[in-house]
Amino acid sequence: WTNHTLTWSLISAVEDNSDIKQALYPSPGGHPSTANGGGKAKTDHHAQLAKILFQEHEKYGAAFAPALTDAKVLAAWGMKIKNRLKGLERQTREHMTEMGTTGAGLTREDELDMARNNELTNAWCT
Repeated sequence: WTNHTLTWSLISAVEDNSDIKQALYPSPGGHPSTANGGGKAKTDHHAQLAKILFQEHEKYGAAFAPALTDAKVLAAWGMKIKNRLKGLERQTREHMTEMGTTGAGLTREDELDMARNNELTNAWCT
């Protein structure tokens, strides 16, 4: 996933669909159990995101087309979505850990004197 536009499209698709967002990133509290007939499996939401992103995509639409009629192919595309989301989650946790340690809770660049060259400003800029 070197295409940042595609990554941002994925993030937007999750944020724009409250059902997908709640299923993949639930708010605190009780959640419907798929074992007891409530809610859809995460894999279903990954597949739905794959359709949103790739079904009419200029570059990947033709490669994605078989997924519309073959559940195994759709599951493979859904796995690509799952893996990208997991990678983004990992990167976010790493950045949060680094900035929480070096940034002492800084949340905005304007709270930091970027004219100084030190571990904190270097971490913020990378």
